[in-house]
Amino acid sequence: MSGATIVSGAETEALTRKGLGLAKFTVGYNIVEGVAAVAAGVAAGLVSLIGFGIDSGIESIAAVLVGMWLGERVRYGNVDEAEERRAM
Repeated sequence: MSGATIVSGAETEALTRKGLGLAKFTVGYNIVEGVAAVAAGVAAGLVSLIGFGIDSGIESIAAVLVGMWLGERVRYGNVDEAEERRAM
């Protein structure tokens, strides 16, 4: 027995939609966190806090890319694996 789990198409779609929702939440959360951190860093004169806020922006970009990938899977039912390899 290989230990692999077989997931139905409906389960895959439900999990993909859940992942898309989590990606959207992550983007929203990181935007709020980033703006608050940069504002607090500027007010306190702390470069480290400003850097933390900028890092939140980078994390938001990563979450947007994950969301785009999951959104494509939801819309079209699959992802072009060859295109994905080129992008990597």
